[in-house]
Amino acid sequence: MSRGRVPELDLLRFTAAAVVVMFHFYVLLPGNTTFEQAIAAVSRFGFLGVPLFFMISGFVILWTAFNRTPGRFVLARLCRLYPSYWVCVLITSGVLALAGGAPPWRQLVTNLTMFQHFFGFDSIDQVYWTLYVELKFYALVFILLLFRQLSQVERWLAVWLALSTVSLAIGLEHHAVTRGLDTITFEGFAAYFALGCYAYLIRTQGATPRRWGGFAVSALLSVCAALKMPPHYGLPNDWPTLLTVIAIMLMMCVAIYTVATRRWALSDRALWYWLGSLTYPLYLLHAMAGKALYGMMPADWGVWPRMALSLAAVFAVVIPLAIGIEQHGCQALYRWLSGERRERPASRPTTSTV
Repeated sequence: MSRGRVPELDLLRFTAAAVVVMFHFYVLLPGNTTFEQAIAAVSRFGFLGVPLFFMISGFVILWTAFNRTPGRFVLARLCRLYPSYWVCVLITSGVLALAGGAPPWRQLVTNLTMFQHFFGFDSIDQVYWTLYVELKFYALVFILLLFRQLSQVERWLAVWLALSTVSLAIGLEHHAVTRGLDTITFEGFAAYFALGCYAYLIRTQGATPRRWGGFAVSALLSVCAALKMPPHYGLPNDWPTLLTVIAIMLMMCVAIYTVATRRWALSDRALWYWLGSLTYPLYLLHAMAGKALYGMMPADWGVWPRMALSLAAVFAVVIPLAIGIEQHGCQALYRWLSGERRERPASRPTTSTV
């Protein structure tokens, strides 16, 4: 597969970002009307957009790793992840300052590294925790590249899934062994990445019983991992909630399956490319900055107008970031740092890769 685009992934990435935005904003709704209650009932499961992000990342990161040296892989990932992140951290900090809650300068500086927790500081925006998980996945792929084990990735995926099974099975005991397993398996999130990796292998190298087995096990473990998430997001552990989580996760696995088997194919339209470009800055900016803008507006304007204006302001910033950084800046920075000469691409590059 060439380093072109998979439009279906662009759409899935934007969908994941959209449901996360809905999740963070539905708490502002008073719930006085049937419509608001219906929106809240759907939006409260928006946290499941994060597993979808990780599934897509498993597909894309394995894609970018093949035929790259360890150094080029690291450079590509840094050029992809950091430019928009730095800008969004600064913008969010500026908006919080206008709202009267500017983060201390030490917190700001450490957040710019994306390793703020190592320095004992909280994230400026709660969504940043997912980026740390992404970096850990990058580190594992880098190790495979460094020791020339990427060609044996299926063996290591099987080991990863086995460890994830053990971690999920005994995770409630919180003893030292479990903590070590959680470090390696990202507290169960490894299954999401593994599912994306198997989808990539099936799409590009063909379907085999071993790959389908790995995909199925990854899907099962993904559902199990997701069932642990509701209490962390204020949802009850009752059967209606758990059944809804199961249904949503299965739909996501089916969506990735259709990408892997090419049973779902979108036309190569600019719309999907644009939606993919908007995803990352939208994800980074909507939560703290969006809510801070909402809080600065007079309460008598009403919930829906304030919400619409705050999201409109977020998109007014996101669109230039998508054009300047996501569509052009990341690629230009990578070419400059790597010394590659600019070549005319056969098609627009995916917004998920560099």
